[in-house]
Order: sequence, then C-alpha cells, then structure tokens
Amino acid sequence: MIKTKRGQVTIFIIIAVVIVLVTVLFFVFKGSLIGDLNSENKIIPDYAQDVKSKFDECLKMATDNTLIINSFQGGYYELPDNSLSFLFEELSFEGEVPYYFDGASQLLPSKITIENQLSSGIKEEIQNCVDALEFQQPVIVNYSFDNSEFAAILTDSQEISINSKIPLSIVLNDSAFSFNSFSYTTKSDYLQLYSLAREITLQQKPDSICLTCIDGLAEKYKLNVSSIEIPGDADYKIIYFITSEKSEGVNLFAFAHRFNLE
Repeated sequence: MIKTKRGQVTIFIIIAVVIVLVTVLFFVFKGSLIGDLNSENKIIPDYAQDVKSKFDECLKMATDNTLIINSFQGGYYELPDNSLSFLFEELSFEGEVPYYFDGASQLLPSKITIENQLSSGIKEEIQNCVDALEFQQPVIVNYSFDNSEFAAILTDSQEISINSKIPLSIVLNDSAFSFNSFSYTTKSDYLQLYSLAREITLQQKPDSICLTCIDGLAEKYKLNVSSIEIPGDADYKIIYFITSEKSEGVNLFAFAHRFNLE
C-alpha cells in the first residue's frame, strides 16, 4: 500500500485549483485580449459605429471638396501670394490660379507640395464637417484636431489615399469605445492632370510659346488643354485649363504662365 503524505496532497490540490482558475480566466478574457491585439476583431457597438460612420463620411466629403478646390487652384489649397486673379464676365465668376512660370522663373510645386496641400485642405474641410455634426443623446463624443495627422498619397494607379489619425472617444453610460485611424481611397486623374501641367511648364521658354508641344503632350496624356490669353502692356499672361473627359472625380486643373514683353 502506497502512503501519501498530507502535505503532498495539499500541494496537488493547490496546483489543480490554479490550473482551473487559469483556464477559466483565459476563456473569460480571450475575446478582449484578441480584440486588443487585432482591432479588426473588435465588435463595435451600434452607438459607436454610428459615430464612426459619420466621421468616415466627413473624411470622404472633405477629400472630394479639397480635390475640387486644389485642382482648380493648380494644386494649392492656400494659394501663393504671387497668384493671378481673373474674372469670367460671362459667368460672373472670379477665380485665382498660381503661376507655374513667371517671366523666366519656374514656380512648379513638387509632388510632395501637392500632397501636403491636399492634407492641409482635408484637415480644414473635415473639421468644418465634424463640428457641424449632431449626435444622439445620451452618447458623448470627444475628439480633437489639435494632434490630428493627415497624409495624402498620390499613386500612379490613379488613386488618392488619405490616412488620418483623429483621437476620438465615444461614451454611452458606462460603456466607452475609441478610434484613432481613419482612411479613404478614391479614383482620380489628379496626378495625371498635375503631371501634364508640369511637362507643359518645363518645356516653356521665356521668349516663345510652343503650341505644338502642348498639343503633343495633351495627346500623350489623353487629356484636353484650353487656355485664356490676357495681353498687357508689360506682360502677357496665359491661363491653362487641363480637363479630363471622365465624368467622375476631378476633371479640371488650372494654372498660369506670365511672359515679360520688355
């Protein structure tokens, strides 16, 4: 007969209890642990999803609005001081475009500048949209644009991707949920329009305008180029409008050249 000491039995009981507790705790917290490691597996409650959907819609609207503004202003949301104002008397429309060529100076914005201008424009536009939102009580929504980040990326596949970080917390009674990252991607000819404007400007010379060059480049990009000429006593200005025949997305890009006559 094998005898077992009482101390050994106690140790075995303690070990068994610990194993049971660990097993129970694992299954109790398994869902939340996985949710913390992978946000895609989190179950978003309806009250939080409703708020997130409104933020997503604001990001989409802000991106679309900024693309229209920036493309008509030669890639700028905030125009340079040295820009050209013009008036369409027939349409009673006043606009302003940047100089890409001024006298003998190339003033082309870089692709990075174009992307930064999109980012800053989207940040302002989405803030206006979100500030006007109304949320159903008793849901409490806290957000801040002070530490928000926006990054616009123009791709060769004719897409624009917006990645943003906006601290957002949503509280309902004793339940709370938070988001930080928002993204949006849309199809657009924006990069093509800018690239054609860039090539037209790079081929420009201070003392001549190569119209056949413009026609050839327009054919290369399968885009249309039109212009308005503004003659003056001391200079000669041309506003270029690059348009796409596609009905969706951005389909107009404007910029100006100025030539000295003296």
